[in-house]
Amino acid sequence: MILGLSVTIRVSTVRDTEGATMSDWSRDAAARIKRREDEERIKNETALAQNRLLELNAPALWQRLRELLVQMCNELNSEPAMRDALLLNQKDSNDLRIDYPARNGAISISFDPQRHYVMVSGTMGASYQIRPQLGTQEISFTDGNGMRLQIHEIGRKILNELLRI
Repeated sequence: MILGLSVTIRVSTVRDTEGATMSDWSRDAAARIKRREDEERIKNETALAQNRLLELNAPALWQRLRELLVQMCNELNSEPAMRDALLLNQKDSNDLRIDYPARNGAISISFDPQRHYVMVSGTMGASYQIRPQLGTQEISFTDGNGMRLQIHEIGRKILNELLRI
């Protein structure tokens, strides 16, 4: 008896409905996953760098605003018609209170070092966030609308509100 054996092996790749091979799909999927992970890593590194920038520089920016307000009050108090019109309370380095007894006015300005936030309360209510400027190593104050403000603009606004001018 003679036996014969015939074996046929056919090798082909599995194709999806669009005709791309599965190896193309897996390569593309792996690339997309890596790209997403890289984007997340960069986003996290950027957030950490911005937080470090704020931790290092926000207290100094607050101190500059505080010193400007004290200077502006002292300048106004030195005017002959305004002798000692404004009273300063500077007991806490994260707070400043300015009283204007002639008009029963008072403003308290407080710095929150954890949130990098300056709150103004009294005759006016306002808040200013200290934020990094995109693409730089600089920080600045922003108002509630996200608009950048210079320190002197904030100082003038606060004192103008207190003095009602």
